[in-house]
Amino acid sequence: MKVSFTEFPDYSSIKTVLDAKRVDVFSVDKSILLGYVDNKSEILPDSFEAQNYGIATKKNDPAFSKYVDDFVKQHKSKIDALTKKWGL
Repeated sequence: MKVSFTEFPDYSSIKTVLDAKRVDVFSVDKSILLGYVDNKSEILPDSFEAQNYGIATKKNDPAFSKYVDDFVKQHKSKIDALTKKWGL
């Protein structure tokens, strides 16, 4: 089987070429894939290794960075539950 790789500028372009049968598959983060599943596509059960997520804020805005950090800490259990619910 011959495999070739192609790059596209954004996820919606990838979904468009998948629907048009110009590509057979695409692979991105599972949380992104969930946004593109429909009656013409499916997420396969195989996965790559799990990856940690992070949140980035501007260095020159320590007040906002603290707000985001505190928010995540305060809502950690809810975030973990959503992660488990969606299989991320």
